[in-house]
Amino acid sequence: MSSKKILLTVMILALSAAACQAGLSGGDELAGTSWRLVSFDGTPPISGTAPTLVFEDGQVSGNASCNSFGGEYRARAGQIEFGEMFWTLMACLDNGVMDQEQMYMRMLGGAAEYELSAGQLRIMNQQGETLVFEQTDPAE
Repeated sequence: MSSKKILLTVMILALSAAACQAGLSGGDELAGTSWRLVSFDGTPPISGTAPTLVFEDGQVSGNASCNSFGGEYRARAGQIEFGEMFWTLMACLDNGVMDQEQMYMRMLGGAAEYELSAGQLRIMNQQGETLVFEQTDPAE
């Protein structure tokens, strides 16, 4: 085989590998979306609270019921993982709000899978617990 053919073959293989890698790291269908929680494993959030999620450029942010939070996430092909989160440290005295917030953050921290369907996002953890969200306008 001539050196030109070898070089061409190597270039084609390199381009193919780059295209495959781009396909693996891309495809984040959650990027640029915003969500409001509608149920914790079938139970609605406490009235007057609005736990949220906003996905943007590998970062997630939102409101956990009382405190705001943020961190990194990875999502691809139905799999999701949240990195270490940071959040504000406000105390909410309303009945059950802090407990709800802790449950929300625990369930996000253990997230393993997600599915999108009909304007809803479902995030499931390893124990089978499910958070169900409805899509919102990013400006909300």
